[in-house]
Amino acid sequence: MFNNVLRLGSSLLVSAMALLGPAVTHADEVFPSRTVKLIVPFTPGGTPDVIARMLSEKLTVLWKQPVIVENRPGGSSNIGADFVAKSPPDGHTLLLVPNNVPSINPLLISKMAFDPERDLASVTMLGVTPFLLVTGPSLNVNSVAELSAEAKRRPKGLSYASSGVGSNQHMFAEMLRVLTGAPMTHVPYKSGPTSITDVIGGVVDMQFGAVPSTLGHVRAGKLKALAVASSKRLAVLPNVPTMAEAGIKGFDAEGWIGLSAPARTPPEVIARINQDIGQVLRNPEVVAALAGYGIEAEPGTPAEMSARIAQERKSWGSVVSKSGIRAE
Repeated sequence: MFNNVLRLGSSLLVSAMALLGPAVTHADEVFPSRTVKLIVPFTPGGTPDVIARMLSEKLTVLWKQPVIVENRPGGSSNIGADFVAKSPPDGHTLLLVPNNVPSINPLLISKMAFDPERDLASVTMLGVTPFLLVTGPSLNVNSVAELSAEAKRRPKGLSYASSGVGSNQHMFAEMLRVLTGAPMTHVPYKSGPTSITDVIGGVVDMQFGAVPSTLGHVRAGKLKALAVASSKRLAVLPNVPTMAEAGIKGFDAEGWIGLSAPARTPPEVIARINQDIGQVLRNPEVVAALAGYGIEAEPGTPAEMSARIAQERKSWGSVVSKSGIRAE
């Protein structure tokens, strides 16, 4: 009899606890409570990877939890972005997001597996990356004007490499094609480093490459830098003109990397991540290290990042419309 009463009491206690729910939920955890993943939607070695590994080192110390970098390339960066968009919204899975994912891909790709605006939350800008218009040494041009003339002279124009449809390399070259009328053929690659290797080897004629990926090759004489895509010259390459200085008026473009979290991540978690990353990116040691790669640290608020995305969607929408490019 006593055992039956005991079993009944235990059963009622378990049922009551189930109704009350667990004492601690993910929402109750103090962030970070375990390993944090920084998802980089590129192969190792590119600009997002450089920034991610610097953040990983500093945040591991600051948060007293492992912060690891995980590369998930492919699909114009959509594979890694989709993974983060569908991860638990607790701040422990974050995306090093290149500007093309929220600003350009929705303009080009009619059937995306996720909606960047709906499924990702802006956390902070991380850094701005200038791009260089580069050619291999075998292409006999030494200026943007000569490049444009050579493209118009050839029946099929010049070829340009990119790391995929909708990437900055792709869109910058399309902007150049629209502004100059020079015929150009897009050659998409699965990774930036592979495409640069083929530009060096003369397999492809040209590319807009991010400074962290191209600077060493330029300094070694393996690539020729014809112009900087953005509006100001680079301190690391002071003799290379901007596109505007090279005669291409209206050309002003740069890449940037931000940090996104899954939508519905608690505001207090986003605020904590934003604050701590801002602290890291204002560290003079980090600022100098990123500058050595040609990356300008640029922390900011979630609202500032969201506003930049909205502005770029408008400006790139014009380029997409004029160029007629689409992706599936």
